[in-house]
Amino acid sequence: MEEFYDNRNSCQPGENPPPEPASAEQEAAGEETPQTEREAARCVRCGAVLLGGDVCPMCGLPASISNAAPRYQYIPAPPPKKSSTKKVVLIVLAVVLGAVLLFSGCMALLIGVARNAEPSRSGVEEFDEYYDFLPHDFHLEYTNESRYLRVESLGTSRSDGTWDYPAPEGKEYVVVSLRITNLYEDIMAYDAANFELCNSNGNLTPSLETDLDTATALGYGRLLPDGFVEGTLVFLAPVGETDLVLYLNDYTNSICFPLL
Repeated sequence: MEEFYDNRNSCQPGENPPPEPASAEQEAAGEETPQTEREAARCVRCGAVLLGGDVCPMCGLPASISNAAPRYQYIPAPPPKKSSTKKVVLIVLAVVLGAVLLFSGCMALLIGVARNAEPSRSGVEEFDEYYDFLPHDFHLEYTNESRYLRVESLGTSRSDGTWDYPAPEGKEYVVVSLRITNLYEDIMAYDAANFELCNSNGNLTPSLETDLDTATALGYGRLLPDGFVEGTLVFLAPVGETDLVLYLNDYTNSICFPLL
């Protein structure tokens, strides 16, 4: 007995058989068509799959709106790009640093201009400043007094030296006897190291410590108001030199006068 086959239900090898339509009993019972038999319904707002409820399970959009809207492909929005905070911070720091450097340079320039614009000092202070570098000034008037001290020469003597301190060739020792009086209303200090002897060549030599005047050496100390001290100083000078000038410069007194 021959068998008849319906060609509409046949399929070629390698192909999936077409889905069978839902039966009338399934439609009457309200059963859903399997997911493989139709396209899954998605929410038009967030793209979530609608599970058959009244609202979207993800965003809460009513299912009626999603079913009524056309089916578009859902593409999620890209995440927002992070702002380059580090670049902004670096730019701000660079601007602040540049402003600080500019301000410092301007202040240094203004300070330099202000210093150069200061008027030069005059009087005794200006003379003392140059006196440290050029203590011998032939235009300076000779005087044996300052505001603070009076220096008087009590006499001079010359010597070739002793066995321990012989004078170099062409030179001799000059021993100067002095009296120093305090003219100020406060205590004043004195020191033999502040005295120098100048010859006719403008050569200044300091006082020396020798055994020529061990008992009478001036040394150093302090004087009460109206107090005085006497002592000797020893210098080296050219043999026979007569044009000798005694200098005292202790940053408070500027005294010079010739020795006879």
